[in-house]
Amino acid sequence: MEENNSKAPYVLIVDDEVFIRTLIRSALKGLRINILEAADGLAALYLLEDRGDDICVLITDHDMPGMTGNDLIAKMKEKFPKIKSLLTSGRLTQDDIDEMHGHSKPDTFLAKPFSMEVIKKLTFDLITAFIAGEDSK
Repeated sequence: MEENNSKAPYVLIVDDEVFIRTLIRSALKGLRINILEAADGLAALYLLEDRGDDICVLITDHDMPGMTGNDLIAKMKEKFPKIKSLLTSGRLTQDDIDEMHGHSKPDTFLAKPFSMEVIKKLTFDLITAFIAGEDSK
């Protein structure tokens, strides 16, 4: 699903659970952004191929069938290194993320369950960093 405000930045939400994508979409209302959604990493890669130059933030779950969120982030960063990434997980901890290196390490991590206000703020911060041209960690 896609909203269409041609001047607004794009955020890609990737989660295999429709309910979670819907919650995140609802949380991001008011940010004046366009939202793209994908149910898995492969669908997200197709969207990135098609719209990657428009996307500024990728929000992805870690545990998905076929491809983990970290694998998706790594593949995304190969072609679109400036896109900011937010990884969510109910299994990983911040310590797990701190031990990661290279392109699969997300810019931001958020453990599940999370509040909608927190994901909205983190997404806003990543959009701001993208627009400012700040390098990924």
